[in-house]
This record gives sequence, C-alpha cells and structure tokens, in this order.
Amino acid sequence: MDTTETQSKSKKPLIIGIICIVVAIAVVGCFVLFMLNEKNKKDHAPIPVAFTFEAADYDPQTGSGVPLRVEGVDIDGNQVSEIVLVDEGDTGFALLKGAYDITVAGSPVTSNGGIYDVPDSKIHIEINENEVLINDESLSFDQPDNQSIDVPAIAFTAIAPEKVTDDQITAIKTWMGQVDFSEDTINTVSYTHLTLPT
Repeated sequence: MDTTETQSKSKKPLIIGIICIVVAIAVVGCFVLFMLNEKNKKDHAPIPVAFTFEAADYDPQTGSGVPLRVEGVDIDGNQVSEIVLVDEGDTGFALLKGAYDITVAGSPVTSNGGIYDVPDSKIHIEINENEVLINDESLSFDQPDNQSIDVPAIAFTAIAPEKVTDDQITAIKTWMGQVDFSEDTINTVSYTHLTLPT
C-alpha cells in the first residue's frame, strides 16, 4: 500500500472536521450579527409620545397646535434641541430612547383668536429599555408596536383679548416662524385679527 494514499485518507476526516467547524462558526456569527442588528433596530425605533392639554375653548381640530420645546440627549449621545408642534391625542411626535426635557414654547391660538399664558411647567422623560421615567415616576414599558407614552396634562390659562400684549403677539409670531407656518399666516397675528386662516 502506498503511504501517500494512507496519509491522504487519514487527512480527510481532519479536513471534514475543520470545514464543519468553520461552517458552524460562520452560522453562529451570522446569527449573532442578526440578533445584534435586531436589538439595534429596536433600540432606535422612535416611540410615540401623546399629550393632553387643558385649555378652555381650544379645539385641536381648528387651533394652531401647541408648540413644545424638546431638549435632551438620545440613545446615541446626540444632542436634541427643537421646537415641535403637537396636538392632543396626536401620536405623530416620537422620541428615541434617551433623556429629554419638554417645555411649552409658546401659546397655542384658537380658531377665533384666543391665546393663553404660557405655563412654565417642565416634563422630564427618560426612555430606557423596559422603563420610562416621567418626572421621576417610573412606568413599565414593554414597547409593543405603536404603544405611546402618555405624559401628564399641560394646563393653559386663557388671556382676555383686551389684556393681550405686544410681547405675547411677538412670541406667537416667533414660534410660528420656528415651526414653519407660512408668512401669510404669521402676518395675520395681530391685536385686530388674532385668528388662524381656515
């Protein structure tokens, strides 16, 4: 018997074993990468936040919306600082996991021109893996699809039309510009015509 043939037969099981190990490592590696990618997708899924507002005569269907300032840091360490326009029950506003402070950026405007004192309340939200802290109160949060975080109600006090000041009108025009209201809409805000176009 040829010794080369014996050596090649004895190497076959070794080569097959090495190939099986390499394939097993590749399969496990692909599985680990897939699971890490899925966790990353879940960690970076925006979470809807729903607001409730207590404001006499304000109708979310016809009012301006409520401007909110959002400041904080998201899951990736990115600084967040923006003004968003939201309305009661609207879940179009969403945040990534992170820690945020939300304050009212200005008075909403009713369809007939009513405005409000701007409350100085601040809502602090921390969104973690399975927990949400709102003003340091813990809520369990499993994050099923489209579950929103409901924040405490924000209360507004109406201002009598005769007590509206130049500074309040200017403040409304300012936040409207920051959330991209049209120039025509912004220019309609005045003492004599404090209404939103339909």
